[in-house]
Amino acid sequence: MPFARTFPRLFSIATILFVTAASSVHVAAQPKKGSYGLTASLSTGYEGPSGIRTVAGPLHAGFAYSASDRMSLRGTIGFRSNRDTSGQTDSEFYVGAALWHYLNASEQVTSFVGGGIAFGSASHPNGSTTSLVAFQAFFGAEYWFSQCFAWHCHTGLGVGLNSVNGKSASDIYLTATTGMTWYL
Repeated sequence: MPFARTFPRLFSIATILFVTAASSVHVAAQPKKGSYGLTASLSTGYEGPSGIRTVAGPLHAGFAYSASDRMSLRGTIGFRSNRDTSGQTDSEFYVGAALWHYLNASEQVTSFVGGGIAFGSASHPNGSTTSLVAFQAFFGAEYWFSQCFAWHCHTGLGVGLNSVNGKSASDIYLTATTGMTWYL
């Protein structure tokens, strides 16, 4: 899995850029009640012990809504289709919802904790299907370039409940996500 090997490097570079930008720009912008926006994220997703990716990723799109100055409701969707060297295709789809609770704010950086739930489905070339319900808890930070544009990074722990062709399993996994939110 080439992405699984390159993501830690990309995430490290993104974190260095994040810290560099956070120390050089001074914009006092934080989430405001009633704000809403569009999100795009890059994530490690989820991979079970059988090697089946069950939360479609790494790319996700979604929305954000600030229900209060300290709480954001988020929704995401993801889709992936992959053709292997033999020409067989597998595809995945997922829908997720999350709640972010903002903690401390320091000028343009806001830390948060949150939780989420995701529902996913994947079909594989061998005819098998995978269904997933995942629960996640995470923490992270959001850097505000302006009142309309923010960059977030978060990491967390999740529990995935899988069903592969009727056989159930559960897994505990780590997640890492970075993304942008454009508030309208």
